[in-house]
Amino acid sequence: MRSILKVIFFSIIVSCGSTADQKSVQEEDPLKAEVIAIHDEAMAKMGTMMSLEQQLKEVISTTDATLDSTQIKDYEKSIQELSGAHDAMMEWMRNFSKTFPHETLAGDDHKGHQMGTSENGSKRTEEETKRLLEVEKEKAIALRDRINKSISNAELLIKD
Repeated sequence: MRSILKVIFFSIIVSCGSTADQKSVQEEDPLKAEVIAIHDEAMAKMGTMMSLEQQLKEVISTTDATLDSTQIKDYEKSIQELSGAHDAMMEWMRNFSKTFPHETLAGDDHKGHQMGTSENGSKRTEEETKRLLEVEKEKAIALRDRINKSISNAELLIKD
């Protein structure tokens, strides 16, 4: 239950804002909107991941004699993949929120924005922001792929 609350909390932090604010972000910075869209696509699968993890745990705990040791290891590996992908999403959201704080995500106050500060504390340039967003985009894509793979692997096990 605590994990579910964390997912909901971090989802709200990263993707909160009115529709008008989100439209403003897309108009201001299409790259940032793309990163957020990739995140949202992956985030939508968090409930599925948690459900699959629970199902796998139930199979292990209720089928003592019907699974051999190799099957149990496969189930445990899948549980670890799901859990690891979940943890990676939480970490990515925390780091993204630190790099791009909510107050710089949207709104008219930030048109022509520099989106935060550089490592040295000065205002971030548009070039720095673009470079950071490109890095975050690659991370978000890798995370989305990791989540999709962990789900696929778990679903295969459950179907067998």
